[in-house]
Amino acid sequence: MRERLFRLALPALLAAALLGCASPPARKTPPPAGPFVQILAEHGVIRGIPDAHTVVIEHDEIPGVMPAATTTFHVKGGHELEGLQAGDEISFQINVTRTNEWIGQLQKY
Repeated sequence: MRERLFRLALPALLAAALLGCASPPARKTPPPAGPFVQILAEHGVIRGIPDAHTVVIEHDEIPGVMPAATTTFHVKGGHELEGLQAGDEISFQINVTRTNEWIGQLQKY
């Protein structure tokens, strides 16, 4: 009886184990309908401030978006960069809409 139960259960257990190892299918989810598609909190070091609306940041990996890199970002308000300089370690938010992207909430550590 135990052997018969084992023989019947073995294929089901193997199938469950194999299905558990398979990657789920990739899903493409449409962006939300609201004005903001994504707001990401990030960390980095300022490498340059070319003008009042541009900053170059060496940032950590942004999971699912881009690897660690040095990137030039647009800053909407010039006041965001006041008191900051190259070499400052900061936190910041990347704001992405359907048509635009910029960073804000820059704060020195």
